[in-house]
Amino acid sequence: MLTSPRHVYRSAADSLRALWSGRPVPTRVYIDVGARNGFRYWRRRLGLGRRNVVVHAFEPNPASMAELAPYAARFPGLHLYPMAVSLENGKSRFHVTRNPECATLLEPLPEIARQNAQIPADSLDVVEVIEVETITLQSFLEREGIERVELLKIDAEGHDLDVARSAGDAIRRVVKVRMEVQSGPEYYVGGSREEEAVAYMGGHGFDLAKKYTHPHGWAHDLTFRNRALT
Repeated sequence: MLTSPRHVYRSAADSLRALWSGRPVPTRVYIDVGARNGFRYWRRRLGLGRRNVVVHAFEPNPASMAELAPYAARFPGLHLYPMAVSLENGKSRFHVTRNPECATLLEPLPEIARQNAQIPADSLDVVEVIEVETITLQSFLEREGIERVELLKIDAEGHDLDVARSAGDAIRRVVKVRMEVQSGPEYYVGGSREEEAVAYMGGHGFDLAKKYTHPHGWAHDLTFRNRALT
């Protein structure tokens, strides 16, 4: 995983030392784009529930957002946004798929996905197209006055690199970026490719630190570290 339990324990210990010394406890900000089913990760890996942890989570799928909403009432540090992150502020078409984890701003290609036996059948079939609000990360960071982000976690089903691009030069405020990219046949039209992501992030001060291959073999999770902040 991107953030190990040891990292969480170390962060908690740092917070305790700050309390004992009388120093202010620094706020740790995390952003999750494509946040469906994210609660367990936020609690176990990011430390949601500690007073210095803030999670900003974006999820445009209404059904997925409805499942997350009760957690926001329990955890003041969790802020939910029923919108997509994209290259422009405004509105866009959003494809709701049979498998909610495959919902996306891009056009899915279910006929391509069916060629891979490891991808559950009909996962990318579009059951509804809706209109959702969109925002750029740059706009969001400026609006919220966020100067540092410990982790930008992106799972936007093919749209991941554009999410990072939407931050503009403000991407340099982020310590780590994790995104999913396609590496096999294209199953989202115009989906992020590994070579594009590595080139773009490298040009903005990030090194590729970790690569995880999905079981179906057609996608990778890439973790980048900001050279100036780590």
